[in-house]
Amino acid sequence: MSPFCFRADSHLRRTTAWVERRLRAITRTGSRIGEHQWLMTNADSMVRAMRTSQGIPHQEVLTYMDHHLQAMVRGLWLIEQREARTPPQTPDHTP
Repeated sequence: MSPFCFRADSHLRRTTAWVERRLRAITRTGSRIGEHQWLMTNADSMVRAMRTSQGIPHQEVLTYMDHHLQAMVRGLWLIEQREARTPPQTPDHTP
């Protein structure tokens, strides 16, 4: 087996780990990941996963997609919470 062969199941596992790392990054102070960016990068990731998931049992793909969709919702919630605890920026009042 070549060290460069592609394994769809391994790709799904790596993508799941990537999503979890991104969820943690959202919560960091100073994170600039917004709702639109979060949704777009995750949607792109899901499309890539679907394109490469041939040969993986259908139920396993459904489970992966369910997990990814749940992570997307958690990410939106975390972004909302992060923004709620960030003090609003008020412009300097200059007469």
